[in-house]
Amino acid sequence: MNPLFLRMFIISLFLCMIFSFLSNAEIEYLGSVGGVTSDVVILENPAGWEGCYAYVAQGACIVVLDVSDYENPIVLKRLYPAAESIRNLSISGARLVAAVGGSGAYLYSLAAPDNPQLLAILPLSAADEFREVHEARLCGSTLALIDRSWGQGGPTSARRYYRRLYNISDIHHPITISYVSYSSHIGHTNSDFLYSYENESGDWNFFWYNSGYYPTFYSWIRESSTTSIQLSGGLEDPPVGMFVYQEKIVAAFANHISAYTISNESVVSEIASVTIPNIVGAPLLDGDHGYVPILDGLVAIDVIHPDSIQIEEALPLSFQPRVISNDVAYGILGEEGLVITKLHGSNAGKVNHFFPDFGSAKHAAWNGSELAVMTNAWEWYPSPSANEKYRRGNGTISLLKPLQDHQFELLSQITFHTPPGPILLTDRDLLTPILSDNQFVFQIYNIENPKQPDLISHLPIPDVSFDPDRNLSAAAVNRFLYIINSILRIYSLVDLHDISLQSTFDLENETRATTSFAIANQYLYYHKNNNVFTIDLRDPFQPQYFGRFNEEYYRNQSFSPDDVLSSDNHYLFYADNYYDESTIHIFDLKNPTWPSIVSSFEIAPNSYGRWDSKVRYTRAVEDITPQDSYLWILTSDANMLAPPYHPFKPLVLVDISDPFQQKELAQWKIGREVRANGVVMNDLYLLPADQGGLYVFRISDSVISCSLYWPLLK
Repeated sequence: MNPLFLRMFIISLFLCMIFSFLSNAEIEYLGSVGGVTSDVVILENPAGWEGCYAYVAQGACIVVLDVSDYENPIVLKRLYPAAESIRNLSISGARLVAAVGGSGAYLYSLAAPDNPQLLAILPLSAADEFREVHEARLCGSTLALIDRSWGQGGPTSARRYYRRLYNISDIHHPITISYVSYSSHIGHTNSDFLYSYENESGDWNFFWYNSGYYPTFYSWIRESSTTSIQLSGGLEDPPVGMFVYQEKIVAAFANHISAYTISNESVVSEIASVTIPNIVGAPLLDGDHGYVPILDGLVAIDVIHPDSIQIEEALPLSFQPRVISNDVAYGILGEEGLVITKLHGSNAGKVNHFFPDFGSAKHAAWNGSELAVMTNAWEWYPSPSANEKYRRGNGTISLLKPLQDHQFELLSQITFHTPPGPILLTDRDLLTPILSDNQFVFQIYNIENPKQPDLISHLPIPDVSFDPDRNLSAAAVNRFLYIINSILRIYSLVDLHDISLQSTFDLENETRATTSFAIANQYLYYHKNNNVFTIDLRDPFQPQYFGRFNEEYYRNQSFSPDDVLSSDNHYLFYADNYYDESTIHIFDLKNPTWPSIVSSFEIAPNSYGRWDSKVRYTRAVEDITPQDSYLWILTSDANMLAPPYHPFKPLVLVDISDPFQQKELAQWKIGREVRANGVVMNDLYLLPADQGGLYVFRISDSVISCSLYWPLLK
């Protein structure tokens, strides 16, 4: 072999090794699992293709379905625009747009309807970081976006809306048609509708309708001119919804349907009306027929005649459809997924359900072999009454087995008549607190056969008041259940193999509620009043209390966010959230009785930290999840109701391979619907995201490519 050739090969190999050590870990978003189904749009017989395609918004995912055989839909692809719930979908021609909150609007090409391709992301500008795209509508080459931001007091206060209109004939150079902002208050009907129709010359016309204090049509815009014309005329009452047939507007109200036209003088005039009682949803158009949802089905109407509306028939239907196409109705049932049925024929009314996996993800737990995901958790009312402390309705816990490519097999589901609380999981047991006869109890299931969970016992929890998430902290490790009740200020231990074996321990008369604790190496660490305490659990039924070990960090934080504790058995991680800063302390557990401080670091200030009323609301730590030599840290606004209300909760990845020199490696913006309950499952990090489902991340190394090409040696 040529010595020069050999030297070149060795030098190249050495450089590749050096670069690999310099590579940085990054956050890789793999997608979502489950989620609440929120919208569906249909594409029928697109140009050059045959068949029917459905695009379904499920949590943070767009599911592409071939529904040519409506009884046997085929999943073709899943798209994951961002780690944020999709608000709505809109389709026009061969384009699809998705409104994805603070992440902006995502525009896809449907030239190949079975394989949508991302054309562009229309983000909010840096100046608009407190806004989210609430709704997107596509009409020909015109894109309409409704942005929303929160006012003073966050979600309980006035909203501000921004209506943006663009011509996107050239997607790389969009033209702004109009921009309007306005405000509203919760409790007052205020919504926008964008409607469109194609006239005989093939030109798109569309208009806004706003139902606020004074319901009125706003503007009529002809696409070719990219200008808006102010309309005159309004409605006495806000409609439930409307559609456009040719150049006739059909609006549905509570007990009647009315038709309107827009004259050349831009005047809206009523031309017909018909009484239909008990209207519950927006009317839908399928060809030359309209359908009006009522309490127990649909009323079909004929809209062909230019100056009248005629009732054709009443159809029984068990759900309210979102779209009707070619006599097939598509409905959205939220947690229960997508439903499809034929309106006429031999199979009329036969409902087909799809998406059998779980819907919302409120909480998750992993025991090394099964993943448990909870939907429909309890929701605490800000002002609970004696009869309405928690959201009503059934709750579900799904047991799943992980498969390849972050997919799961559903093993079993446990259904509750009242929403359950956080899940605790061991190799043998699944526990969840529920409200039963106005008292909280732990229901304990044996899951040694995960396909058939067996309810084995109930464990009463004394004196837990309106908000158990704040008044009750619990963990299940091996065969023991550990509970801290901040109302009674006691620590309890229960042997899950024999629940008659219990012990309690007084936590002293501290005033601030305990909101989290960590267990490591048979020691329990909990915090109160910004102090961390140790309990020796080596003899579970004779615990030893050792008091606080971090007095130097004490300060009064009555108005600060809750602190967070976590551990990986080698180190204890304590997030000290205090007004305008959040500091994470790392303690070495070599001496578990009195952990020693190793280092402290602050999460870098986020872009939306600000001064307001002399209080700086920046980032607070909500959750810390260790994974090998990394920390997953979920953060949010320090004051959840701080003005303005930000749409994101940043996820931060920190390298602690050297605990003395931590390194923040990456951040990922996540919709604020996520819950502070991260779970590490093998090499994945799972984050429950409420209606968004379960978000799936992993740590990915960004390695410099070192592929070498060598010619054949002869």
